[in-house]
Amino acid sequence: MLQKLYIKNLAIIEELLIDFESGLNIITGETGSGKSLIIQSIQLLLGKKITKELLRTGADELIIDGMFYYNKEEINIRRIYNSNGKSISYIDEHPVKVSELLNVTKKMVDIQSQHEHQMLLDPKNHIHYLDAFAMNLADVKEIKNSFYKMKKYQADLDLMKEEQKHIKEKEDLYRFQIQELKLYPISDAYEKEINNKYKLLSNATEIQDSLNSCDKLLNNENDGIVLKLLKIARRLEKISKNDNKIDEIYSRISSNIIDLEDISNVIHEIGRGLDVASNELDEVGKIVEHMETLKRKYGGSMKSVEMYLDKISSAIGSFKVNKKEIELLELKLYKIESYLNEKALILSKERKSKSIDLELSISKHLKSLSMDNIKFQVNISSKMEDLHDLGIDKCEFFVSTNQGEKLRPLSKIISGGEASRIMLALKMAIQSNDSISTLIFDEIDSGISGIVAEEVGNKIEELSSKYQIICVSHLSQIAGKGNNHYKVWKESENNRNSVRVDRLSDSKRIKEIASLISGKEITNAGIKQAEILLEDG
Repeated sequence: MLQKLYIKNLAIIEELLIDFESGLNIITGETGSGKSLIIQSIQLLLGKKITKELLRTGADELIIDGMFYYNKEEINIRRIYNSNGKSISYIDEHPVKVSELLNVTKKMVDIQSQHEHQMLLDPKNHIHYLDAFAMNLADVKEIKNSFYKMKKYQADLDLMKEEQKHIKEKEDLYRFQIQELKLYPISDAYEKEINNKYKLLSNATEIQDSLNSCDKLLNNENDGIVLKLLKIARRLEKISKNDNKIDEIYSRISSNIIDLEDISNVIHEIGRGLDVASNELDEVGKIVEHMETLKRKYGGSMKSVEMYLDKISSAIGSFKVNKKEIELLELKLYKIESYLNEKALILSKERKSKSIDLELSISKHLKSLSMDNIKFQVNISSKMEDLHDLGIDKCEFFVSTNQGEKLRPLSKIISGGEASRIMLALKMAIQSNDSISTLIFDEIDSGISGIVAEEVGNKIEELSSKYQIICVSHLSQIAGKGNNHYKVWKESENNRNSVRVDRLSDSKRIKEIASLISGKEITNAGIKQAEILLEDG
């Protein structure tokens, strides 16, 4: 129960202190008098975001303070908003986050306003109303938590598989590169050797021609150098015994002949090698080209290529295979999916069972609100493959407001007055299963009058026996039911408007309710009717 409400510097409210009582608290006042600001201050106190536009012009600080009595103990809530844009929330003088504040206040107060009529017209909200009636909120919360845990498992698994795929691709790339790098020896010496061989093979014809010319000069049958030296040697041999110097010349020429014959053999050997390797030019050319490609790809030199080979050879042995972790996560995902499907199926059966009770309860309340011919239906569709954070169900309210008419989606066929009564009936059905102690109705009587207004007033009065109700109304039929009555008006002082609230005595109540009946010019008939309403109330 909200016992006290203190407001300072909220829009045109300079300072207000309102004491509320148990039972039905009625708030009336002319349009624009500030009634909505009082309800808005309660919404802000409960955790709604405070914005700078709400700070009274020229003020440095906005304060809203409320004293609640809930679960047999007093709870003080205060919210302060500074002109610098910072806000602080307190519960019993302890600073709290807004999320913590909301977690506490959502159990204490329920505000029903014209805005909620719009929520009623949105089918996405219907399942929440059904769950509130069926008291499934704990099961829904469990499913929601499990659903987002499942989503996290799935995201983690997808990420792990993606990483594993990336690792596998990298490993495959490294293995391919190692195979490429090890196709031929990787060293400066081998590169030099293969380049020399390529040069040799590239010039084989020219080299062969030159070697052949040299061979002819050395070994020609008629005038080859070796043959001529042999002839010289034979002549010197005959006379070498006669003179030591001649013998020395003979020895030197004999040695030259041996060297030239050896050179001739090497020339023949090179020539034969060229004949054998002439078909290797393409192959050696490919090796040279391969070496150049490796240098372009891996750093520009054979040294850098060698270093890169060492690096990836070491890295490939460190790649971690997360097969077990993936399997474990897949198992967790399977278990939570199975659990969710089971819980969602149980919740779906419970919803379908309770939807019948909700239909009966709302129909009963609507009949007492002069909607005898209305038919109300909770339409639930379920698909296991459409699992979401609320289970497997989609829920939408259908109504038929006239006898013989087909049931159609509620959002497409009801008027504002019908919406008010359906919402009131829905609230009454839900509140019978709720622990909330304070209900706030902000002009939910919009669009109704006459007998219907009287019935709505009776229902609100009935609710006030169980809950504290704060009701903003413009109808005398509802205002006359109140246990306590507050009038809101604007007062001008020093060229500034400020909101005032007066708790009305019985005599003032008669005049206020008479004004709701007659308008500004209060008539004797209006006063008489007001007296009757207060006596009946």
